[in-house]
Amino acid sequence: MASRLSTLARVALVAFAAWAALRFVTSASLGVTALRDAAPYGYVVVALVAATRTVRRRPAMQAFGSALVLHALWVLVARYLPLPAWLPTLGRTRVFEIRNDFDGTVCGLTAVWFLYLAIARHRGPRVRAALLVAAAVNAVLVMTLLSRAGLVAMLAAAAAVAACSVPKVVRRARASGLNTVVLSAAAVAVVVVGGAVVLGTGTGERLRSTFDLSQNGSAEGGVASAGGTSRARLQAYRYVTDYAFDSPGRAAFGVGFGPDYLTESGAAAILEGTTFTGVRAPHNFVLGTLARLGLVGVALQLLLVVVSTACAATALRKRSGSEVEAVLVLSLLVALPVAGLFGVIMESPFGAIPWFWAAGRAVWLVRRERAVVSPARRLAARQQR
Repeated sequence: MASRLSTLARVALVAFAAWAALRFVTSASLGVTALRDAAPYGYVVVALVAATRTVRRRPAMQAFGSALVLHALWVLVARYLPLPAWLPTLGRTRVFEIRNDFDGTVCGLTAVWFLYLAIARHRGPRVRAALLVAAAVNAVLVMTLLSRAGLVAMLAAAAAVAACSVPKVVRRARASGLNTVVLSAAAVAVVVVGGAVVLGTGTGERLRSTFDLSQNGSAEGGVASAGGTSRARLQAYRYVTDYAFDSPGRAAFGVGFGPDYLTESGAAAILEGTTFTGVRAPHNFVLGTLARLGLVGVALQLLLVVVSTACAATALRKRSGSEVEAVLVLSLLVALPVAGLFGVIMESPFGAIPWFWAAGRAVWLVRRERAVVSPARRLAARQQR
């Protein structure tokens, strides 16, 4: 199973990279705009390198942990203290300004990873307490940023990690003499109580309001306008979809890189509202890929998402030696695409680069699993003879 997954994931990586490159060189315009549109897909090179390059796991994970702690501290400061007016701007964004969707997603996957490290590894009480505090702080930040994308991404990552960890937890519980029925009941109670608490927060209320499409609103606003935001985005998505399926060739192969399909479809006027201008992504990475690369690109990208996630899940279930990295990789692979269904995440370098890195590392972990497990299986087969 691991060998087939590894092979399929490598094929998906190469095929997606080749299709994106082909659509780039066959685009009507090869100027700076086309290069900028193609950049989110060009980051697949990061995955190709990560899938074949061995790294020292402990220093890499320590670097990731330190970076995530610094990110949480930055979000805390930027969230609760006014940014100085003299800070420079990068385009329309000031330096150190929070992007709620992306930063909420990072805080969410940080909370999941640190919580796993605290409860699933043998650590001293001080380290365990520090990890639990860090996880709690990041979870609270997700709640206070009022980002539906961040909340859903955190819950999705937590569900994926929990599902892959169930066999290990059950085995350890039985080895410790714990009653699995009681353990299951406690887990259900935690989920129910946690869900009730989450839905009672401002972010939870905003998530519930998403499904109230009767509200009027634009693509901006707080809790009260969440339903209006959803209504506006669904309308924009319909415009993009109609544009993409306007002709068989466009539906199959996309418009390539360079054309401003949001403006041509009429979706830009809805998504830009009164604050944003020059928007070139529809706040949904699947629709963006459909417009740029057509159904062929969507199929290859979704195949890569599914297969790389399956690789990370397989590595987490089977190997205890790489579980720290596997949990981080799985959280990235799940959280970023989920958030990318609600915002401009996968189209930006700070979302695309970590995701493609995680996809490549997932392939490497499964290949490593095959290299470690296969000799053991051969030895067992010889002993049976």
